[in-house]
Amino acid sequence: GVGRLVDLIEQSGSDRETVILYLSDNGGAFPVAKTTLYDPGMQLPLIISTIPSAGSPETGSDSSPEAAGSESAVSCDALVSWADLAPTVLDLAGSPDLGAHMFGESLRPLLDEPSGQGRDHVFASHCFHQVTNYYPMRVVRTHRWKFIYNIAWKLDFPTASDIHMSATWQSTLRESGTLGQREVDTYLHRPRFELYDLEADPSELHNLAEMPAQAEQVAEFVTLIQNFQMETSDPWFHKWIYE
Repeated sequence: GVGRLVDLIEQSGSDRETVILYLSDNGGAFPVAKTTLYDPGMQLPLIISTIPSAGSPETGSDSSPEAAGSESAVSCDALVSWADLAPTVLDLAGSPDLGAHMFGESLRPLLDEPSGQGRDHVFASHCFHQVTNYYPMRVVRTHRWKFIYNIAWKLDFPTASDIHMSATWQSTLRESGTLGQREVDTYLHRPRFELYDLEADPSELHNLAEMPAQAEQVAEFVTLIQNFQMETSDPWFHKWIYE
């Protein structure tokens, strides 16, 4: 389907003024994936096909078909968020106002220079999945670290109804006690804070939040999340006050 759409754009002659953004969802709400803020629930594909060299007087670039055909795909390891898509589209469209109340950032600098580092961290949040799956979380992620604030940590972590009623999940609850490398009890009963070293522990199995050596880092991440919540008028911010 994507290939046919690209062909139609090229046939219409609009390919030299069209930016294509290809992205995805996390799929089904399987354990440790969608509805969680571990990396399988956060990481998604993002492919952006930019306009070939425009040959503008400012850049002096070559806009010939031969030059366009010589351009190749590059990979970028910068931290980005879906909140960045709207300001990116506005920026590419030449809008003079990217929106003072947008919380994302334009990705245009990374499109111009994919080797750029971008921001130091990104935020993520989760509140509900289906009406009954209430488990609000806030996350800050750097290239190396993931910090999770489980707002309703005293509750059991909920599972989507279709997954919960499946024979596979019920068997896991009754018999195995493990979910891949993860303990089911640890998955269902979470502490208030989780901290993971993604370089040493990419599967996010070893929570370092209670380690005395990480106390200062935990405090820094808490401050980042609190500031993010205030900036976004997060209705769950008041939990810091009365708990």
